[in-house]
Amino acid sequence: MKFDSTDDTTWGSEHALAESPVYIAIIGGGPKGIYGFERLVAQCKKVQPTSQIVVHIFNRTRHFAAGEVYNPSQPDFLKMNIPSSQINMWLPDAEPSAVCQPLSFEQWSELNSDISEPIKSDTFPSRSLVGRYLINGYERIKMEMPANLTLREVVGEVVDMNRHANGYQLVIRDESGRVRTLHPTFQYILLTTGHPTPAPTTSRHLVSNAPKPNYISFIYPVEQKMDRVAPGSVVGIKGMGLTFVDCVLALTEGRGGRFSTAIDGKLIYEKSGLEPRLILPFCRNGLPMIPRTGDNNKLQLRFFTPSSMAELGSQNGKLDFESEIWPLVRQEYVRVHYMKLFELYNYPSIMETDQPYSYATIQQDIEWFHMLYPHIVRFDLNQFFDPLSDVEFQSDIEYHRFIVGYLEEGLDVTKQKSRHHFLSELTDVWNAAAGLFGDIYAHGGLTPQSQKKFENFYAPRLHRVSYGPPHTTMEKILTLAQQGLIHFSAVSQIHQTDHIGTRLVSKIDETAYDLDTMVNARIPKTHMSNVEEGVYHQLLSKGEICIYRNSDVDSEDSHMPGCLALDKKGFVIDANGKVNMSIAVMGTPTEGVTYNNDALTPSRNNFVSHWSDFVLNEIKNTECHVPNYC
Repeated sequence: MKFDSTDDTTWGSEHALAESPVYIAIIGGGPKGIYGFERLVAQCKKVQPTSQIVVHIFNRTRHFAAGEVYNPSQPDFLKMNIPSSQINMWLPDAEPSAVCQPLSFEQWSELNSDISEPIKSDTFPSRSLVGRYLINGYERIKMEMPANLTLREVVGEVVDMNRHANGYQLVIRDESGRVRTLHPTFQYILLTTGHPTPAPTTSRHLVSNAPKPNYISFIYPVEQKMDRVAPGSVVGIKGMGLTFVDCVLALTEGRGGRFSTAIDGKLIYEKSGLEPRLILPFCRNGLPMIPRTGDNNKLQLRFFTPSSMAELGSQNGKLDFESEIWPLVRQEYVRVHYMKLFELYNYPSIMETDQPYSYATIQQDIEWFHMLYPHIVRFDLNQFFDPLSDVEFQSDIEYHRFIVGYLEEGLDVTKQKSRHHFLSELTDVWNAAAGLFGDIYAHGGLTPQSQKKFENFYAPRLHRVSYGPPHTTMEKILTLAQQGLIHFSAVSQIHQTDHIGTRLVSKIDETAYDLDTMVNARIPKTHMSNVEEGVYHQLLSKGEICIYRNSDVDSEDSHMPGCLALDKKGFVIDANGKVNMSIAVMGTPTEGVTYNNDALTPSRNNFVSHWSDFVLNEIKNTECHVPNYC
């Protein structure tokens, strides 16, 4: 085993290796890249090639394995939105593993006495602690590499790849901004780069224009980026998702403010004096995310199941989301709501038993229940997804109060029960359905038009109600809103002038808010055709890769979600429609061919097992055609 870490073009003594080595590049050294490296090491142990193998892992920063998202130096108040029990960097039951006794996050935490934060199966750990876990696992892989494998870590961004006879030479931009070509020819490449950077566009909205002195386009790392926000200033935040939560906490708790619990159990915030005077969050749908609990009672679905999907069949292998999938998912939401409602009223139902039942049976139970309790409002799934749809506001203040009340209800189980809004339980439905849906969605499993409708209409709504921040974190946001530091505004216009800087205008009563700083707290999906620099742009321009198109032969419909075209094992397809098995992809660049790549798990959309199997078998087969190897 050999391990090098390098920032320049001195790559060590390749000429000293006994045989001509095989060069492998993993471009992107975050969690997905390390999953690929782990599988490569595991397969190397299994196949036992005799060739010298040199693996280069390229990462934009020095935080290999953790990346910026799980940087161990970030503040502890930045939390995961999945509980400890669901965090595991190792494939379950993988044979072989790259290390002896791979540990889940919970197991690793139990063995480390220096961890200060409480870790239970239902708690949401800090992202910094998860970063420590990932780095520890990565270090274990490096320690247990076979003798014929050399690892080199390279800090820099791969910006181009040039094809040669036996593979590709890579061009990188290092930390100083210097661009240079590396001389090894890489036979096998794995791309795990995360979000590509889109080209700047012109728009009437500030957040889409070129950067301005009072505009923060990306909040990470938060301590560095949020330092530009002056104490006592007015800050606008576009986006009300997970990134918005991080931004707010960085501007409050991250500046020395303290959250504490009063005698009555209510959370309070003590100012440090370094906070902004006012924080104004806004977004297109006007709603914050529903918080999550770490409840480990995994919901069992009854209607949206593998067997029900098999019974549907499909035309040309494609399903329509709205007419064939959504009705079954909708039934699951109705079932969960009435299970909780019947439980609350001690109303007997077949849903309490282990007996098989149909949705028609549930509907009959529901009708009898409402006859018995006519004052109870029927469940409205559309209202669950969009509680603003049937509400009219007279002022921006009134809208703010509504959102604060919505957060209060989402955090208060007692209040949910009194209003028969079982938000906590309903958040579990799509989480339970997403795995099966991902299998259906993959590689054009939906008709083109229904895939487009899902991505534009259903996915944002499902994301808001299913993948929110931890309950305890959202309590902090509510407290800041109750104490006046946050004001939710129904913004419809953003003005930028030389005289007033940035001004937000409410669509309800045209209340105007003059900002000192505007923050973009969104991480929008990037269409590959809008990327005008970097490795993806270069590969597209050379025809080495192409953009995926979901096509329906019969209807001649098509949809381009903006990701790379891949075969079913994760290898790229070039402009001529040919599979290029020298380059494989995993993670965000596959979003559109696959669904939901953001989870911290190697088993979801796992292309790296196929890739590592292929690479090591190719190396072994080559050896068997060379004298003195087999």
